[in-house]
Amino acid sequence: MKSINKIWMAALMVFVMTSCGDSYDDYEIKKTSVHEVSGQWIVDYTYQGNVIAHHARIDIYNTAANDGTAWVDEHDAVVGGFKVKVSTAGDEFSVSNGLDLINDPDMITIPDGRIIDGDSINFSVVFIYDDGSPNDTIGMAGNIYNGFE
Repeated sequence: MKSINKIWMAALMVFVMTSCGDSYDDYEIKKTSVHEVSGQWIVDYTYQGNVIAHHARIDIYNTAANDGTAWVDEHDAVVGGFKVKVSTAGDEFSVSNGLDLINDPDMITIPDGRIIDGDSINFSVVFIYDDGSPNDTIGMAGNIYNGFE
């Protein structure tokens, strides 16, 4: 029994002695190509100057290519939901006639997306309907989600 205890004690000492070493380098935190616009945003929707929805959620996140394109994803389905790929340049984003992946074959144009001071968002979405219906333009403005609404 004493030899088993000695073996366990030796194994424990080897583990403790090897785990205390600082042999790992610090990790470099890398940002994606769209980090300036990425985040979860809480926005209000306006249509023809009237607020039609409060505190809806919009997510903007990187594409797998990490090439300066991002997804703009409207989850709350306030306007039927949409998901479109946009091009980014710093704190601005836009798309012209982008395919709406939720309402295919409808198209979406976002001519003026921008992030203001890193915590506010403002953009308009032009819905271009495949069935010939008139285009609708919805304004969206809000703040980055911080846990409170």
